Amino acid sequence: MRQIGKYQIISELTPGSLGPVYLGRLPDQAAEMVIRKVPFNHCSSAERVLLLARIRRAAWIQRQLRHPAIVRLHEAFTDGQACYLVSEHLAGTDLRQLLQRQGLPSPSQALSICRQLLVALDYAHNLRYLDESDSPQIGVLHRDLQPSVVLLDVTGRLRITSFGIANLPGNPAYPFTGIQPGTLEYLAPELRRGGEPDPRTDIYSRGVLIYELMTGYHPYPQSSSAGGVGDVLGREVRIAFEESPRPICEIRSDISPRISRVLMLAIDRRP
Repeated sequence: MRQIGKYQIISELTPGSLGPVYLGRLPDQAAEMVIRKVPFNHCSSAERVLLLARIRRAAWIQRQLRHPAIVRLHEAFTDGQACYLVSEHLAGTDLRQLLQRQGLPSPSQALSICRQLLVALDYAHNLRYLDESDSPQIGVLHRDLQPSVVLLDVTGRLRITSFGIANLPGNPAYPFTGIQPGTLEYLAPELRRGGEPDPRTDIYSRGVLIYELMTGYHPYPQSSSAGGVGDVLGREVRIAFEESPRPICEIRSDISPRISRVLMLAIDRRP
């Protein structure tokens, strides 16, 4: 059994987009925890300083997020070569796995997930908290909403994880060579053009996620002719934003046009 810091590593859960994610626990405790590794070996010295500052800021803020639909962060620490984020471990499945195993959910199931997401985002976007200098602030963004960070337990209760790249509305983003803050398929169009994030960018990502959950398709398909942008692994992801997505009610007859119109507003190309 390998050890990282004071935690014994039980297994690797996933390779992760920036670094591996492990299942671990403290030697004298039975409770299991998720340990997310963010390595520094892909960064220059200057980028490492900025990345570490961003992670510490995110951890400081995330520890103040206390909501039943948001996974709790226990601590963050470094070992000189990487930073580690330790959070609670939940039994269940993420939305990506749910789609792969069970197919598309019913309208009532999908809308229940949508409502729970919105309640959690409303809490985070209106959170009053203290920054590192003990100054009062309002609002935390997730910035990387996608199916793999939304967990469901056996009762259908939802939990959002990976607030590790959360940023503050109005604060400048931290640009890193080779590190894209957010998964490109779920990134709002204005962020691709260099715009600043705000709560609407989380709503867009949530809209793409729900569209996929209800239809099985991305609203803006990948295209070889669309303008491309590199992802965290250096691959080029091309998303066609020229055409409006097909309404959900045209793909699924069991979704009412009224509900479809509301859901389609979230993925409009205009903020």
